[in-house]
Amino acid sequence: SVIRDAVGELRTLGVLKTRKSVGLLVGEPDPIALFEKAFEISTTQMMPLKDVAQLRYTLEIGSIDAAVKEATAEEIAQLADLAEQFADRAAHPSSEESHSVDSVDLAFHRMMLQCTHNDMIIRMHHVVTAYFGRISGEFNGWLANSVTDDHAIWQHRAIAAAFAKRNVEAARSLLALHLAGLADEVEHADNETS
Repeated sequence: SVIRDAVGELRTLGVLKTRKSVGLLVGEPDPIALFEKAFEISTTQMMPLKDVAQLRYTLEIGSIDAAVKEATAEEIAQLADLAEQFADRAAHPSSEESHSVDSVDLAFHRMMLQCTHNDMIIRMHHVVTAYFGRISGEFNGWLANSVTDDHAIWQHRAIAAAFAKRNVEAARSLLALHLAGLADEVEHADNETS
């Protein structure tokens, strides 16, 4: 029945829980799990890329202060390494490596948010990047094509350097510049598919 299905969904989300001999109780839902479920539903309805790009922009720019301040020396070294991996793969692109460029780019952005040491932020970013990964394939590697230029290579390296210097303002400005270019590409891809 409709009510049974609704109760089942609410249990899946953690909003309701069942206890033997007691019945239904209000649960303690995980807000990120709710976000993940809602986002999964939205993406199956092909949420416009520009909406997802705005969410990603807001999440990353809003988290950069904490990321720069809380990053460990090891995380900063990993970020610099990912910037170099991105540069190497982007400088020598091939059709077989377009996915590889995308995965290194997204790993770089995940690492920045992991530097916040905030589980909610990290989990939200995984949902967004999973969507970008799927969309990249659907648009024949448009993400790889959009980020594999000298500017993107320089931006990744400069962001990593700003982390190393603990320069929040520089990191925020560079990230905003980097994501603004991606937002333009997303809008272009959205317009081409409309």
